[in-house]
Amino acid sequence: MNTRIILDILLFVAVFIVPPWLVLLVASLCLFLFKDFYEIIFLGIIMDFLFGVPTQFFVFPVIYTLLASIIFLIRISLRNHLTF
Repeated sequence: MNTRIILDILLFVAVFIVPPWLVLLVASLCLFLFKDFYEIIFLGIIMDFLFGVPTQFFVFPVIYTLLASIIFLIRISLRNHLTF
């Protein structure tokens, strides 16, 4: 539990320091290490607020939130097929 909290803090700080694709990569690896790593969706929302560009369809940019949600849903669907 302590490692998850420390990793959450490190990922939150990494959102402001490293490129967004690297944060999503590390967060998707955390999906396989921790059960129900919902923090990836919150990281996507934070990255959208910081780096997202509004489009003509959405006032709120949602690309990183969608990517994080898709990665999370893929992990849920693969949970039954993969064993760790």
